[in-house]
Amino acid sequence: MARQGDVLLELIRLDPALEAHPKVDRFLSRMLEEGETLGSARRRTYFEMPKKNIAAVAGSPNSLGLARGQHIADFRDLPIRKDTHEELCRRLCAGISRLEDLPPQALDREGVVPLRITPRTPTETAFWVEKELG
Repeated sequence: MARQGDVLLELIRLDPALEAHPKVDRFLSRMLEEGETLGSARRRTYFEMPKKNIAAVAGSPNSLGLARGQHIADFRDLPIRKDTHEELCRRLCAGISRLEDLPPQALDREGVVPLRITPRTPTETAFWVEKELG
C-alpha cells in the first residue's frame, strides 16, 4: 500500500495547479470565477486556453505547463514515435524500480529491472530478483 501512495505522490506532480508563473497567475487572479481557487483556474486554463492565448499573456506558449513534467512530451508523443518505445519502457521500469528500497548494486545493472522480494521475517539484507528487459 505504501508503494501505491508513492506512485500517487509522483503522479500528483503532473498537476498544472502546482506550476506557478507570475504573469499567468496575475492574469488568472483577475479572472477567477466565484469560489474558484487559483489552482483550479490554472488547471482549467491548461486544458482549455489555446497556446496562442497563453503566449499573449506570458510571452511563451509553454509558460503554463505540468509541474516538474519534464518527461511529459515522451508520453504525449508515444503513439506517433515508434523508435522510442523500448527506450521509454527501459526508463520507466528503471524509475519504478527506484521506488523500492534496494541497494545501489541492484539499481546500477544494465538490461535488467530489479524487483524487491519482501522477506517473511525482518532482516537487514535486501533480497531482489532481476527481470530482463526486452
